[in-house]
Amino acid sequence: MWGAVLLAFLVVIGLTVASVGGVATSQETAHDSLLIESECVDDAGTITVTNPNDAAAETNVIWEGTQSTIQVTAEAGSQTDGTADRALATELDPESLNVTIPADETVTISGLEDGTYEFAAVIDGKELTLDGKELTLECGADHADKTTTTTTEEVDKAVAEKDDKVVAEKDDKKDADEKDEKDDKKDADEKDEKDVDEKDDKKDADEKDVDEKDDKKDADEKDVDEKDDKKDADEKDEKDVDEKDDKKDADEKDVDEKDDKKGRRREGRKGREGRQEGR
Repeated sequence: MWGAVLLAFLVVIGLTVASVGGVATSQETAHDSLLIESECVDDAGTITVTNPNDAAAETNVIWEGTQSTIQVTAEAGSQTDGTADRALATELDPESLNVTIPADETVTISGLEDGTYEFAAVIDGKELTLDGKELTLECGADHADKTTTTTTEEVDKAVAEKDDKVVAEKDDKKDADEKDEKDDKKDADEKDEKDVDEKDDKKDADEKDVDEKDDKKDADEKDVDEKDDKKDADEKDEKDVDEKDDKKDADEKDVDEKDDKKGRRREGRKGREGRQEGR
């Protein structure tokens, strides 16, 4: 069914046996995703899986179809715990591969046929969330122009970029929190200023009302004073008229008295003249 299946294992840090028939899963874990890369070598596909976590990851790879030749190699990362030269064991089924990748190690699976490969992983019995659960290889002669190459340096770069992304996200969150705090303080200060402005406006309005009332009171008092002045002037005019009338009456009385006196003199003179003529 298979043809010749070759399993070649290059062990730098030991890999432990994964259970046959797939990876048992339960709830998801908060560990980092495995880094899954691919490249094409001599019209065959190569997949590199790196475990950046501090715990081993039970990894399952499944595909459809048969494989002619598969080679599995392991390469240690930065950890040096004295476990080198341990035997590597994997379980290979016709359409799946199960392998446990220790912490900070990389496994390379080469000689793969074109097709789609699905991945699942478990750490400490909890399902690991993967950034990419599927990968498609197109490395045959018909797809030679689509060949990609992934180096160990690029894997290290990807890990560093992920760490940088986590740091950048934390910094962004810190900046956002500080901005929200500054905005809240600014809003509070503006509200306080608005309250002060409203109080000042109310005080100005109250003072304006008082000024208007005082102006009205002054205007009313001025009207009263003007009316009193006019009344006094009218009374003075009436008094002047009365005095003129009194003077006129006195003058007329003097004239009458003078006329009376003058008439009496005339009559007396006539009486004397008449008496003289009778003599």
